[in-house]
Amino acid sequence: MVAVLSSREDISEAQANKIIDQIEDTRDTVLQRAERIQQETQKRLNAIKEQAQKQAVETKKAVSGAAWWLFNTAFVFWRLQL
Repeated sequence: MVAVLSSREDISEAQANKIIDQIEDTRDTVLQRAERIQQETQKRLNAIKEQAQKQAVETKKAVSGAAWWLFNTAFVFWRLQL
């Protein structure tokens, strides 16, 4: 890249090196941001997954309680019919 940039008559080799350094710094910054975004996304995904599992357990408990209540209610009505 230095050769390409410095082959232009209006850009010195020092200027070409400075431009390349800026490009590389920008590239590194973008890569670091992408990595942070990926880590944050994974963190949020894990939190959502954990919350969904907790909700599934709570739903299972609620369904179990409702089924037990329904069974007891049916049993009481059955006993009243006798």
